[in-house]
Amino acid sequence: MLNFDWLSGVSMETAKWVFLLLFVAIGVLVCLIPSDYVFEGVKKRHWWLDLRLWAVATLASIFATYYIF
Repeated sequence: MLNFDWLSGVSMETAKWVFLLLFVAIGVLVCLIPSDYVFEGVKKRHWWLDLRLWAVATLASIFATYYIF
């Protein structure tokens, strides 16, 4: 059995902001991926094929959900 009693002192607000900062950090790391790596194997580059855009959009929706609730 896992013992998470040490987390009992962390407030819900602090935990919420930790997770929000993690989503922001992941978004920054995603944006740092080179364009050549993202479009590898694609013959014609279009903006909607940029996986970084879709990853940031997904992270933004998760961020908004966590921020609201």
